[in-house]
Amino acid sequence: MNEDYYRLLQVHPAATQQEIRKAYRKLAHQYHPDKAVATAAPEAFALLQKAYATLSSSISRKNYDLIYFSKRINQAAAAEITDPRKLIQLIINLRN
Repeated sequence: MNEDYYRLLQVHPAATQQEIRKAYRKLAHQYHPDKAVATAAPEAFALLQKAYATLSSSISRKNYDLIYFSKRINQAAAAEITDPRKLIQLIINLRN
């Protein structure tokens, strides 16, 4: 998992299903191969579809979130956060 589906769909990780659907529809309209001018539109649209399929299914989203948040925690650890309060605050901010 290299793609950040939340960033791709321009939603917060705590976004509701409605917010995810709304963001997907807006971007899908923009990048749909039949409507977009850019040559990269088919690839972008396929990635949008994959992101939406993952985040719109509660089971797939939970599995994705496990990996997503563990990567964020590992990144924080790699940044050498030595103050436990800062690490806890980072984890809280990731969910909000």
